[in-house]
Amino acid sequence: MVEILEDSQSQQMIIMTSSHYYQNYVSWIEWKNNFSEQDAALQHQLSD
Repeated sequence: MVEILEDSQSQQMIIMTSSHYYQNYVSWIEWKNNFSEQDAALQHQLSD
């Protein structure tokens, strides 16, 4: 019984973590879209 409980709890943690990373990824894509020009200039500076 305890093992099943722990198993479902860890599964829930994985789902929450995946959702968290997905939201961060979406936010990052939005940031890239909004600041693509500034980011390109920054990348150019870093590559020099």
